[in-house]
Amino acid sequence: HDFEMKLPSGTVIAGAIALAVVAIALVSLMFWQLRGGEAAELSLDGVSLDSLAEDGVVISEPPDDYVALTTSDAARVIASVKFPNVDVKQVVLAHIKFDGSDVDTEAWVMNLDPEDPDLNPPKAEGTPTFAVVFVDADSGEFIYAMGEVEPPPGGFSVPQRPDGSDFPLD
Repeated sequence: HDFEMKLPSGTVIAGAIALAVVAIALVSLMFWQLRGGEAAELSLDGVSLDSLAEDGVVISEPPDDYVALTTSDAARVIASVKFPNVDVKQVVLAHIKFDGSDVDTEAWVMNLDPEDPDLNPPKAEGTPTFAVVFVDADSGEFIYAMGEVEPPPGGFSVPQRPDGSDFPLD
């Protein structure tokens, strides 16, 4: 005797639809990951974008179709000219706008290790919290570098003249 299994036609159709939905979801996830997970918000490890914005530096996602003329590796080399031997923790392609200037462009934003001894003089006061370098993503030109230092307990020392009197802080 031959055994024949028959499924109701509705079950076959429902199974095919479910398989198609899973396949579409997997392909969508693959493309999302290949594009760098665009749903994730632009971020720099250890750097508050809100804090940078308060200082007049607005960092946002570059346009979806933007292609940098300078590579991230070339931008690292350019940054290393200004900051030799300093460890670059992260490189992000972003749109940057500096309030009060004509800087409004795509740039490689390099997040440096703020505690790198080559970045900080041995007698520096305070604890560095971040250091960031901006390199134009098209021209490859160094744009700017900035950082932040948390004051030591008791605050920063006030520079003094050789006679012990304070310099005016105007």
